Amino acid sequence: GWDNYRHPADVCHAFHLLVKRGVPEKNIIVMMYDDIAYNAANPDQGQIVNKANGSNLYPGVAKDYTGENVTPEVFLSVLQGGKDGVKGRGSGKVVESGPEDHLFVYFADHGASGIVAFPSDYLDAVALNRTVQDMAEKRRFAKMLFYLESCESGSMFEGVLASDIGVLAVTASNATSPSFATNYDARLNTFLADEFSLAWMQETELRGNKESILEQAQAVANKIEKYSKPGIYGELDLESKRVADFQG
Repeated sequence: GWDNYRHPADVCHAFHLLVKRGVPEKNIIVMMYDDIAYNAANPDQGQIVNKANGSNLYPGVAKDYTGENVTPEVFLSVLQGGKDGVKGRGSGKVVESGPEDHLFVYFADHGASGIVAFPSDYLDAVALNRTVQDMAEKRRFAKMLFYLESCESGSMFEGVLASDIGVLAVTASNATSPSFATNYDARLNTFLADEFSLAWMQETELRGNKESILEQAQAVANKIEKYSKPGIYGELDLESKRVADFQG
């Protein structure tokens, strides 16, 4: 829906950011509902921006899974490399990683206590963390960095994500607080970005080659609404890892 413009705008921005930083497109998998660029409410047909008068972020974005294919089941199958779970759906791409790989997962949508939203369903914290644990046990990554944009996003990991499986999660808010939209555009009558998402991407663009994950999280916290502070969960020793190890 048009009111959710900011979520696909953030996703498109993240895609171009990673490509620009050297991540091969074949290594990026994109899920988004894809109902904004050509939405009847969009006066700029075919365009998605993250800020007023910003560059068009829609062209060139890989759209592996769109519309009815954007479901929790497909998302978890993609993470686990489960080709059977995506057979006949979207591009069929899944994460084909191994024990030497670093994974970066970025998710943006709505959320509430213990859940994050998909267009017509939701994913709960237990199912997500069970999948992550399974990936760790099967050595599908060396390290994983998970950035999660939603209200009460900390509740997806707090007290659930193991601290010894090589996974660090950074969330837009803690387990009980909302996250906030930003860059309201009166002409488009919608918000163009989410605070946390825009802040981490700006940080990566400015200092991504030098910053540690902890330094980025602290910088992001200083930029966003005082009532919504990022949370950090999982294997905290990974905080000292460079952002560039995961984002290009």
